[in-house]
Amino acid sequence: EDRYALGLRLNPRIMHLVDSNNCDLPFGFFFINRRRFNGYHVRFRDISRGGMRLVTPSNLEQYALESARHYDECYGLAFAQQLKNKDIPEGGAKAVNL
Repeated sequence: EDRYALGLRLNPRIMHLVDSNNCDLPFGFFFINRRRFNGYHVRFRDISRGGMRLVTPSNLEQYALESARHYDECYGLAFAQQLKNKDIPEGGAKAVNL
């Protein structure tokens, strides 16, 4: 079996064009695509700590709902981690795989 995946580090401004004044801009975000999953990783500093959330929808309707809010959920979790890590040198980061 051939194994292929695509991982991209993207400029965070492309996801925050509409309301860039109302939210904190992350240091960077990554998009990962593989045959059986998609993932986002958002970090607010170069050196960050956080975790990973695995979303496993049970049907196609739930998959469509989860994929529509995939990045927003990852951003929200990473931002909460950033606030939680405010007193330590590492920034907040989270990954969400769907």
